[in-house]
Amino acid sequence: MSNASQPRRRYLVGGVVVIAVAIWILLQAAGVGVPSLEQFWPVFVLLGGLASALDFFAGSRAPGSLGKGVAGIGVAALAFGFTTDRLNWRNFFDWFPAIPLIAGLAFLTTWAADRYQTSSYLILGIVGLGLGVTGYAHHLDWLAKFLPTPAVSWAILLLILGIFLLWKNFRGGGGTASSAE
Repeated sequence: MSNASQPRRRYLVGGVVVIAVAIWILLQAAGVGVPSLEQFWPVFVLLGGLASALDFFAGSRAPGSLGKGVAGIGVAALAFGFTTDRLNWRNFFDWFPAIPLIAGLAFLTTWAADRYQTSSYLILGIVGLGLGVTGYAHHLDWLAKFLPTPAVSWAILLLILGIFLLWKNFRGGGGTASSAE
């Protein structure tokens, strides 16, 4: 990927979001019955995520674009929870595990889009998913049966991570100069 393509992707995502906001404001000013911006602003985060994912599939094949797309879509879904009053700040610990879960999914998506080359994406993805699942385990009875306590869940997650790191070391895959390890 050339350095010149990086700003182009940013301009693509930024352009899509800014044009969507401008159209929304113009429709409101013209008296068209569009929903309130206060409630539906996450649509623009969603559009940014979709534009990033589209950038990946439209030809850039930049793994970060797909990861940012997944993150944008996840953050938009979480934000909609607040704007539609399904989530609130008082119940912070009820919804907070969604943040590392979204990050974990974004890193795992980036790792897969990178053709499984950069193990740091995999590690960050596993840690994010582990934090999210562990955080939600006490809310979901069916999941709590498989993860008896957060301590056991963390121990299992750390064992998997440690085994992966040892495997990576002994197979001689300490990483390439281009990876983010």
